[in-house]
Amino acid sequence: MSSIKVAFKDLPKSAIYKELVQTSGCRVICPRTTGEPLNLQIEFSGALLQLPSNNDKRPFKAGRFTVVDWHKEAAARLQAMTFLFTKATMQAGILPPSFGETPVHIQILLGHRKGRWDCHNTPKAVCDWLEDVKVIDNDSRAQCWATKASWFDLPQDRTTITITALSLLS
Repeated sequence: MSSIKVAFKDLPKSAIYKELVQTSGCRVICPRTTGEPLNLQIEFSGALLQLPSNNDKRPFKAGRFTVVDWHKEAAARLQAMTFLFTKATMQAGILPPSFGETPVHIQILLGHRKGRWDCHNTPKAVCDWLEDVKVIDNDSRAQCWATKASWFDLPQDRTTITITALSLLS
């Protein structure tokens, strides 16, 4: 448990980040026999129903250059996702799952959020995050799509990311 505190201490503690961590949850399900996982399910609930999307990147001037970086709220969401994911794997007593270079299919079922919104901007941001937390090594080996859970009359109180090794599907 001490490593969770260290990880939490090292992250910037913006008000947005703190609120996201306090009002969100994460559950990790990773059945595996031996070696690399074949399937991984990550569920976010609470304030993290709304995952970042590529629309959350903003250009800004840094001297002569224009840099594209995450908007502050999106950056806080990504940090909260990382913290809660790490905490969930530790609490579940599982090693952080990694598919390595294995080609994967990623399905994102997005929970309810207010107003009109597009789900097609989410996959790239999620794939980049999965690379950052070392679940996948290279998102070019990932087939990823997102959809609204409401379209399929599924529970909307959570956002679920399911990663499946393509070898399992053949």
